[in-house]
Amino acid sequence: MKAISAKLLLAVGGLVVSLALAEAFLRVWDSSAENRAPATRRLAPELRGLPKLEGIAGLRGRNTRGVFKRVLHRTNRDGFRGPGYSYVPPPGVFRIVLIGDSFSMGSGVMEEETYAVGLENLLDDEDPGRQYQVLNLGLGGFNLHASLKRLLRIGLRYQPELLIYGWTDNDIDGPSYRKTFKRVRRERPSGFRLWDLVRSRWFAIYPRPGSYPYELDDNYFRNPAAWSYFLESLDGFAAITEEQGVCGVVFLHTNLHDLSPWSAFRRHEDAVAAAAEERGLFVVSSFPEHRGRWGKPLWINAADSHPNAEGHALLAKALFRGLQALPVRCGLDLTADLANRSGAR
Repeated sequence: MKAISAKLLLAVGGLVVSLALAEAFLRVWDSSAENRAPATRRLAPELRGLPKLEGIAGLRGRNTRGVFKRVLHRTNRDGFRGPGYSYVPPPGVFRIVLIGDSFSMGSGVMEEETYAVGLENLLDDEDPGRQYQVLNLGLGGFNLHASLKRLLRIGLRYQPELLIYGWTDNDIDGPSYRKTFKRVRRERPSGFRLWDLVRSRWFAIYPRPGSYPYELDDNYFRNPAAWSYFLESLDGFAAITEEQGVCGVVFLHTNLHDLSPWSAFRRHEDAVAAAAEERGLFVVSSFPEHRGRWGKPLWINAADSHPNAEGHALLAKALFRGLQALPVRCGLDLTADLANRSGAR
């Protein structure tokens, strides 16, 4: 009995020490700079005096030069972000058109920091024998239905050879969408970081009613009308790619609020990925590039979870890796291993 009691005490002692070490680590990590969102970007002096852009109308104005979220936002003659392009691609140019919402547009980051530009740079580096152009038709506030209208009205004029749709989890929003998010009051910290972490993981897997993950679950999995509306738009994207004779890619933007593999947000990505593949579309997820990271350091600031420059760099790398796996019939032949290239950005 004495031997059993000693072993039991040793096991309990080991458990207590392990929990104490885990608690100490979490306290140090919570107070570290690596786990904090960046400070709000300061407005550059050269941007002072430019008009402040607001709403969809301001962001899609033609030949606009203004300020949105403290960065320069310029549009071309057709009202999308970036330089002007000829409708007919120059010889030797492979043209890609990207559609999507504020993640694709690059809300809060400079034009050269967007993942559209990052992807273009990676493609040019990988295949110096050909020039690439990534036209960014992303627009904040758009769902897939609105993005398709923009693609038909503007994007197809530019004769793209590849179409990419940047999906964000709120793209299921539509006429039948049910809003139940009530900004659930945060639980007060218990004083023990380890317990707070376990509690947050539990609610990540089983969202509380009134929370945003719960609202998304409700619409993706318990609201057939909302899901059908999204699938109709996805059908429309697949039909456009078929009519144009080009490949279509659905690029899944990982939600930066929770980058854990067991997050509720993974369920929505999986549902969209399965639906896209059923329609003959290629799927690229950004989650592999985010695995093992913390979300807040990739936010624009503590009040805005749109990806910052580092977040867009990860998106560009993830999308590039995904395009490497496309079949040759899609017009790309990107067989080099990005990880082995010293020039990778």
